[in-house]
Amino acid sequence: MPHRLYLFVDIQHCFFEWPDPANLLPSPEVYLPRWEKLLDSARAYAATSRQAQGAAESDHLLIAHVQHEEEGDYGFKRDTPGWELQFPPLPGEMRLHKEHPSVFDSNPSLASSLREKGITQLIIAGAQSENCVQAAVHSALKEGFQVLVLSGAHHTLGETLEEANRISQQIEDELRKEGADIVQWDQYKW
Repeated sequence: MPHRLYLFVDIQHCFFEWPDPANLLPSPEVYLPRWEKLLDSARAYAATSRQAQGAAESDHLLIAHVQHEEEGDYGFKRDTPGWELQFPPLPGEMRLHKEHPSVFDSNPSLASSLREKGITQLIIAGAQSENCVQAAVHSALKEGFQVLVLSGAHHTLGETLEEANRISQQIEDELRKEGADIVQWDQYKW
């Protein structure tokens, strides 16, 4: 089994509390429970793996929360309410800050650090499909990692849920052609 990293991209308050409705993720009542369920199941799996192996860190699954920030930007400005993560990391989970769409571009030593931990596969969910999620997938593939994108667990802006889902589906089609695996979020087994 590959050593895996669950990369939870940019699930921040600003996507749910922005004053301009055009900058809100549509239908948060659909996605927030999905993300919470995935994170809870990843945490349970990681904890079980640690206990079974008697190790301080799971040999099978690590969890990283990616947090975007932009100077002067209402939603992503550091230390503002919108910048905060919707699901704060627990002790032992990584928090990765970034100023660019790709978490790898903002953290140049990330790929080598993950390799040192034995990570070979990234499982990716979050926001926005055609921006930071896509950029993370591109970078991870370029760095030689296996990448699995959880379909239905990455989301983007749009006036309606249907419009956002259409964009997300288009991105999945592109990522599949580039070498990423796509698995329906509720079918993935840790």
